[in-house]
Amino acid sequence: MPRGGARPGAGRKKKPTPEVVQVRQKDHAAQLLAALNRPASEKDSYEVQKFRLIDDAGVTESSNLRKWLYDKRDGLPVRTVNHLHDKPLEMNVNFTLSEKMRAAMEKAEKRVSERS
Repeated sequence: MPRGGARPGAGRKKKPTPEVVQVRQKDHAAQLLAALNRPASEKDSYEVQKFRLIDDAGVTESSNLRKWLYDKRDGLPVRTVNHLHDKPLEMNVNFTLSEKMRAAMEKAEKRVSERS
């Protein structure tokens, strides 16, 4: 009778492989711009309707959206933001445990009072 060796079903279970996301067409931004330039209709896709809401939101939002879509259509690279300093930003946040405990107790009391 053999001893040791691999046993069927032993070991870590393998994670299922994620589904591959479909790559959009290269002219998707151009199609969105063409749809935004046409009058609105009920046949527009959900995506076009959402982009139309942003386009109609205001001057700043509309110009930013159109600039982004034109950049995507023309194949311009992503714009990077350069930090003025070489060191990373530092943030110091101080809080006491009693403040957090008081806030948690108030939330708990509120939940209990809402249930009864």
